[in-house]
Order: sequence, then C-alpha cells, then structure tokens
Amino acid sequence: MTKNKTIAFLQSLDMQQRIFRLQEPVNNIRQEAITFNYDVNLGLLQVCSIEPTMVFKDLTALGGQEFASEYLAFLSLLNGFDINGYRMYGVYAEHNIWDVRNVLDSFPFPEVYDGYLQIGMTDLDVLLYNKSNHHFEIRDRIGFDYIVGSYPQLDQFLQVLATSIKKSFEDEDEDDPE
Repeated sequence: MTKNKTIAFLQSLDMQQRIFRLQEPVNNIRQEAITFNYDVNLGLLQVCSIEPTMVFKDLTALGGQEFASEYLAFLSLLNGFDINGYRMYGVYAEHNIWDVRNVLDSFPFPEVYDGYLQIGMTDLDVLLYNKSNHHFEIRDRIGFDYIVGSYPQLDQFLQVLATSIKKSFEDEDEDDPE
C-alpha cells in the first residue's frame, strides 16, 4: 500500500474515533511509566517499519476485523508496554517473543487459548481478547476459567490496567519503610 493510502487509512473517521477513545487510558499508562522511570514505547508509526495496513491484516487474521481496528488504534499510540509486572504486547519488525502476532509460539500449551488471543499478562493474570464475545478479558493465570474482568471496549480494559498499574506503585510505596 502506498504511503498516501496508509495515511488515509489511519486518518479515517472510524480510526480517529477509536484513537480518541484510547487517548486518556494510554496517557495514564504512559504517565505511570514516566513517573517511575520505565521505558515508554512510542506508537507503531514512530518505531516500526512495518506498514500499518500489513499489521491490520495480520491482526485481522488473529482476531477479526473489530479486534484489528481496536488494537491497531492502541498500537498507533503505544506499541505495547511493560510496567511493574503489567505487559501488553506490541508489534515488532524483528522477531520478538512479545509480538502479539506470534506470542503463542512460545507457549507450551497453546490449545488452552483456543478461542482467545493473548495480548498481555500481569504477574497473576493473562490479558486476552475473547473471539466469541469480542470482549477484552483479564483471566486468572492458574484458574483460567476465572474471569477477573471482561470489557466490551479496549479503552475500558486499558483504564482498568492503568488504575491497577497506579495502585501497584502505591502498594509498593506503602511497603517501603523509608
């Protein structure tokens, strides 16, 4: 796809609305990373040489068009993160085990995730996209059937993660007996 077509794709009204909805939770996550000296990934367009339309195609193959639209909007703002035990996968030009497109390749029992796409993890939970109900879910890593939270929109899911990340730092401060 040409550069002009790529720009038009990302500037479509649908994509701009999705990006707008994600701005606040992504900024909250980014702020926690900056405050506590974690690396902050830039958006996909700044850090990756892969055409966004190719990423969209790959994401569509993984989780369908709705997932691809939501996740590409997220990636355009923040190409994944790893903050204080909370990780969301990005997309990388070189092989990387934390690339959302091939993360299941590194798991010993990928059949557990039939019907789900793992998009991240915490110290205790797995972060998933449920292909059957199109929700973003937090599930217990050990008791996979236990749903910690289920969210129909990615912005809701990210806001819960942003709040949890912030709380994890507050909990550490309480444990630190200065």
